[in-house]
Amino acid sequence: MFKTLSTVLLSAVTVFSALPEGMSFTPYGMAQYRFRYEFTNKNLSEEASSMGNYYNTIGYKIGLKAVLNEQVSAQFELGNDWGSTEKIDASAYNYTGIRKALAPFFSLAYVKWDPGYLHIEAGIIPVKGTSVTDILGVSLTKGNYQLSSHIPWLANTNNSMQGFRIGAPISKGNFKFGVDLMTSIIKQRTETVKEEFASNNNSIMIMADFPMSIAGLSLTPQFIAIPFRNYDKIMNVADHEFMGGLEGNYKVNDGVSFKFGFGFAAFAQNVTSDTTSKDSIVRKDIGTNGGIGSTIKLGSGKLDIELRIGSQEDKELDDNLTLYPFVDLKYGWAVNKYFVITPRVRLFVSAAENNTTIATRPEIMFTGSF
Repeated sequence: MFKTLSTVLLSAVTVFSALPEGMSFTPYGMAQYRFRYEFTNKNLSEEASSMGNYYNTIGYKIGLKAVLNEQVSAQFELGNDWGSTEKIDASAYNYTGIRKALAPFFSLAYVKWDPGYLHIEAGIIPVKGTSVTDILGVSLTKGNYQLSSHIPWLANTNNSMQGFRIGAPISKGNFKFGVDLMTSIIKQRTETVKEEFASNNNSIMIMADFPMSIAGLSLTPQFIAIPFRNYDKIMNVADHEFMGGLEGNYKVNDGVSFKFGFGFAAFAQNVTSDTTSKDSIVRKDIGTNGGIGSTIKLGSGKLDIELRIGSQEDKELDDNLTLYPFVDLKYGWAVNKYFVITPRVRLFVSAAENNTTIATRPEIMFTGSF
């Protein structure tokens, strides 16, 4: 046993010592367990109801960062839905012949080329959470803009997306400014061979970021377009979706920082699917999502406070506006650099005319990482 272990360790040392100069590999990982209780109160017209649910949830990931030379790097990350974590249930355990959840998948798998004057990323690439991408996440998963302030981009995507990104630094002085363009297929369509040429009209997302910073202030205007989000090939009618906004951060000092952001989205839906549309389906959805927050270093941990509010409204209907306020308060106590205990409480509100839902979600999180 000890001889085998010694052989494995010796082989690993030999391999890494034989790596070409400039090449390095850095493993990392995270495991998190949460104890959570959710209180929900609903007021529908003159009727009121309430309920409470207790959950345990888990999230995990393991990854590898590879630097191949001065210009080329790669990263691979495998885990479950660690951005939102997954509920624990006996049916999800790895019993013989039973596997319903917690199964790992790649949330990152990409290569990056950065010669300095530009950078290219291709594969399952990292995409940061912003007020705009929060809206994008709920749009892709729910088909509307509801709860965009309640469900962050991280919870829907693990902060990643399949695609291709190209960018370049325009200014590298005290004032830094750059441009990043990303594209991805939202919906792949196919066409059959015809006497007259016919395009398949894929739904292709284009995302443009313009990051800039000076001193402790950083700003990122962001715009997203998804032409042909839906397309009726029979009626030759298409739906197009547009989003935009601004994300910002101001670092006061090493112990205090503030963040802010706002995003909006517009989607005129005349098409229900890729087949013939129904004449009765006409929507003009407008969604917004904005908020402010702060991070304050306190003792051996940090206090995070975030206030957000989102909305959805169908302009084709009267009295259709729904608001989604959100409050998030948490303190991450770093027991040491590998283990953090985080008490947290969140408040979720959905407010429409004669219809209000309030959910309070206290939890405590145990996170180990390396």
